[in-house]
Amino acid sequence: MKKLLIIPGYKIYPVQNGGSIAQTIFINALCNYYEVHIALNYKNLENKDIFSFEQNHRNAIVHYLESSTKQNNEETMKARILKFIKKTFRLNNWHISKAPHYNKTNVDINNIKSVSAKFNSFTALDFVFSQYIKNIIVKERIDIVQMEMDYNIALALYLSEYNVKKIFVHHELIAEKVIDELTYYSQLPKLYANFLINSVELLETNCLNAYDAVLTFNTADSEILSHKLKKQSIVSPFPVAFQKYNNIFNPNADNCNLIFLGGGDHIPNKHGLEWFIDNVANDLFKEIKSIKLFVTGTWPVSFKNHYKNDQIIFTNFINEKELDSILQNSIVISPIFMGSGLRVKILSAMAKGIPVLSTTKGAAGISNLIHTKNILLADNESEWKQIIQLFINNNEALSTISKNAYELYYQTFNFEELLNTRIAIYQNI
Repeated sequence: MKKLLIIPGYKIYPVQNGGSIAQTIFINALCNYYEVHIALNYKNLENKDIFSFEQNHRNAIVHYLESSTKQNNEETMKARILKFIKKTFRLNNWHISKAPHYNKTNVDINNIKSVSAKFNSFTALDFVFSQYIKNIIVKERIDIVQMEMDYNIALALYLSEYNVKKIFVHHELIAEKVIDELTYYSQLPKLYANFLINSVELLETNCLNAYDAVLTFNTADSEILSHKLKKQSIVSPFPVAFQKYNNIFNPNADNCNLIFLGGGDHIPNKHGLEWFIDNVANDLFKEIKSIKLFVTGTWPVSFKNHYKNDQIIFTNFINEKELDSILQNSIVISPIFMGSGLRVKILSAMAKGIPVLSTTKGAAGISNLIHTKNILLADNESEWKQIIQLFINNNEALSTISKNAYELYYQTFNFEELLNTRIAIYQNI
């Protein structure tokens, strides 16, 4: 039995966001085919959650790297690198206005945290973490190493001397995300913005070419990479359900509510929800007093205090039973204008038959979506207002969309079929 080492990216447990679902959905099933090792660390799993994680993945071998004084020193060094990069962008030099009371995204991104963090992924590889990975590979005689998310993208360069097959699972194209962020937020001179984009793209491409295989979640991302990589990337999406859910959509006699799935630590979520409330909800809710917007996930207190009212309700993280009770009479909204990959909020809705209203960008990556047949699409505030007004109490039309979306999900995202696709990649690498 071959040995597969999975190196997750950002926090993967508890499973409370799209990234954690994408990284964990196949683990238990893969244990039937491979000796699966998982290399965790204090950044993606808190010490208190180790036992629970192990109980949920009993057949996997879990490794854990705790924080240490040396690592803390390295974190300080990485912070200095990040600070240096930020200085090169100097906000004051580009006459960017200061953030209003709660750090609204359109200023916070210029941020420069977001773009500079991309450079940090490439240039500030944690030495202790790298040695930890190397030791697992050597000691356990690993055959295949799978790295996830931009956090780990540079690891292949460090591991180039080791006789292991290296796979990178690309959740979201880094250069494309930088382009989107600079397009929506940046007041930097165009020449300098292009320099940043080209620099990130060069680094991303160089790292990806060090892998034996690069996996994307959809054809669009794969096509973008096809012009940059030496080898063709492989499309390998993920499901959000192990088995078929019931279609739970059951609208009441009045009107549906709206629900946004996802937390505020993800920039596209924060930007999208701000845009929706500021440009759509505030006006629309004055006309339709009975409508409510539920927002799940973890959001900054300042953000919640700024936006919450009788019609905008922040639920924080809630269990599946509580979530389903809201979903069954709601339309899931995805006002996302940036990024790539697959939107778990949309997949999760489709898997339970919940109608979705999304931007075209937010729904990108899911094939065969057709406006008013299995999804609702809108790309500007007037379209969003019009569609909500037309459909919010049209239970017949929403039920048809619900049924079609539900069927499309299980035709496209069958667990066993997608698992077999992933296994075939490991076998043929």
